[in-house]
Amino acid sequence: MTLLTVFLVFYVVVLSVVLFGWPVDQMPITSQRALAVSFDKLRHPLTRSAVVEIGAAGVGDPADLAVWVKRDPHHAGGQFPADQVILTAIPLVGNSVLVTATVDPWVPERVDSGLYEETLVLSAGGNWTEIPLIIGLGKRSGWWAVTAFFIIATGAALGLTVKWITERLTPQAALMRRFDALRRTMGWGADGRDLPLSARLRLNELEDYILRQDLSRAERAFSQLDPLRNDAAVLASQTAVLYDQLDSLSDAIERCRGTLSHDDRALADAAVDEAHRTLVEAQSLPWPKQTAEIRTALGTIRDDLVLAGHVIGSFLRSPANKKLREAIRYLQRGRSAAARRAYALRDTAETEVPLPGASGKEASPPPREAEPAWLDDLAPVPVFFRYARTFAGAASVAVVSLVGLKTQYLDNPGFDSNLSSWVMLGLWGLVVELSGVAVVDVLARLGSSAAAATARQAI
Repeated sequence: MTLLTVFLVFYVVVLSVVLFGWPVDQMPITSQRALAVSFDKLRHPLTRSAVVEIGAAGVGDPADLAVWVKRDPHHAGGQFPADQVILTAIPLVGNSVLVTATVDPWVPERVDSGLYEETLVLSAGGNWTEIPLIIGLGKRSGWWAVTAFFIIATGAALGLTVKWITERLTPQAALMRRFDALRRTMGWGADGRDLPLSARLRLNELEDYILRQDLSRAERAFSQLDPLRNDAAVLASQTAVLYDQLDSLSDAIERCRGTLSHDDRALADAAVDEAHRTLVEAQSLPWPKQTAEIRTALGTIRDDLVLAGHVIGSFLRSPANKKLREAIRYLQRGRSAAARRAYALRDTAETEVPLPGASGKEASPPPREAEPAWLDDLAPVPVFFRYARTFAGAASVAVVSLVGLKTQYLDNPGFDSNLSSWVMLGLWGLVVELSGVAVVDVLARLGSSAAAATARQAI
């Protein structure tokens, strides 16, 4: 929505500048008797008339009327072909003559912008008079062409954005909501550590499909994961309990940092590390193929952690007990049965020191933060490949804008400096991008076959 708002604001600003900020081309009229034809940006033939008095008053109706241009209308930089100016003279009441000029600046020769002046000669019998002819063509090139290009580009970009939102972003947003629901149901938690490794990889792969808008593969991945969500949730809940037990053991060792020697603390940490390694190995088993084996392994680890909790707790209270140290070493090597036997043979007569409790003012550790959505391993990928869709969209907008600039502005004789013409430029670009078909096909629908042929030549 932010991108859409930016485009709308930019479009309104450009139209405001065009309509209110820039003056239209002015055509000075140096004589009240002049026959003036002002085109501004329009290039369709225009007809203008003037009533001229010829001869003395009361002479009667003029006879043998003739009107012509002395030479091609011109200015310092160019000429207007005289054969593209059609003149007629119609006698009126008395000695009045209606002189009409039909000027075509487009066919057969396209005349450049400028102010062209020449003199018309009106003859009737032995009388004649001269009439100034002024033809004004507004500029279409320069900043006006740049403005037209940006209006078309803005409309095309707006159409492309609407099309992207309706055809891509909306389905992608629906898939992302579905993905979040699936991940919560499977027990992802904050960072997904409670799920089996294969489940995490498949969820990450599914998220990558959605971000790349590979909707067909995303649907196949959903169809494979949806029936397995309950099994994954059960495994995640069991694993979460085991990780909580490991965290409790680590916290207990940390609270005894001031009462244990470095070697004793390292021995207890090694036993916890071995339990953690065993849990990670169980999570690394293929899922869902070996779901039963993962459940069995988690059950075994649960029993081992219960034993580890008793052994480590007793060791922290009585680190000098030899059997407890022996049991700790067995746990460090993953030999739970031997550790259980050694723990059963411990000397219970030794006095066990109470474990230091956690302070009531101690703040709980902050929750784990989820990994960022942007992957750091994309940094070495060239920018062109990382933003291929963006480059493709920009290229599409540029091509549509150039074709529209030629066919709808520069080569369109009906374009005029009014609100309708400028708005039509933006709407043309919007419709072309929104339709999602070839530019030539849209031209055939919106304009004449001549415009479509011109577009083919431009492309």
